[in-house]
Order: sequence, then C-alpha cells, then structure tokens
Amino acid sequence: MNKYRVSMTMASLLTATLAAAGEPATKPAPAAVAQKEVKAKKAGSDMSKEIHGLLATYERSLNTSNADLAASCYTADGIFMPTTLPTAAGKDLRTAYANIFAAIRLKVTFSVDELVIAGDDTAYALTRSNGEVTILATGSTNPEANREIFIFRREAGGWKIARYMFNKAA
Repeated sequence: MNKYRVSMTMASLLTATLAAAGEPATKPAPAAVAQKEVKAKKAGSDMSKEIHGLLATYERSLNTSNADLAASCYTADGIFMPTTLPTAAGKDLRTAYANIFAAIRLKVTFSVDELVIAGDDTAYALTRSNGEVTILATGSTNPEANREIFIFRREAGGWKIARYMFNKAA
C-alpha cells in the first residue's frame, strides 16, 4: 500500500506561526482556509501522480534495459549512487546505465513506501524493488530486492530524479 504525505501549505504554516506567537487573529474565514487546503491536497495529489508516473517510466527503463530512457528520468545534474559501483552524475548517467545493462537484465517492480512532497519543486520517496536479475555472462537468474531513496526536483519539463541511491534489502 502506498502512503502519501503532503507538507503544510505556506498559508497554513503562516497561520499556525502567528497563532503560536499570540498575534491578533486576522485569519481568513474558515471557508477560505478549507478551500486553500482542498487546493493544496489536490495539487499534492496531482504531483504524487506525476511522480508515480516518473517512477513507472524509470521501472520500465530498467526492465527493458533502456539506458537512454533511464538517463532521461534524471535532471541534467542528477546523481545515481548504485551499490558496489561508482557514482554517476549528469552526462555520465547514460554510460553508467549502459554498462549495467551490458552485464545484467532486470525484471523488477517498485513499491512506494513513502512519498513526501516537500514543496512545489522538491519531493522524496522511499521505495522497495523486488523481482529478479539475470547475469548475462552466466545466464543465471537470481532474486533481486533493493531499498531505494529518490530525491525529485520539478523542472519545466516536469518531475525528474535529482538523486537516487539504493542498497540491498536485509
């Protein structure tokens, strides 16, 4: 089951800060606050759908061994930190994925454990991936399970992976 958490809107944060400071109440009418909260939830819901779409595209890139598609999921300055391999960034992302896909074939599915929309242009997710990996040199297929953390940044073209790190599940 996916869990979603959307951060407070600036209006709600400002209202809470003023109330805590004991400032005179010049709060908007309750209906206006409720309307802003509904808009914030809708925006958060739309953003989380966009991020889930990005993760689905990234998953597809892994399962089809498509280095170009994998690299296109990242920001121009994106960073990929795979377990036991060197960190790749920016223009080196495509080569890093091509090298991985030359050695293995993946068949994995991502599950989102937590997705936090931290602002209009920043979010992060904790995920798990499960499936199998085939070692091309030997043809052997083994179970594959990882824990991941994604940091996303929203740019003109939509949400992209800004940072990604994974390690083996315990």
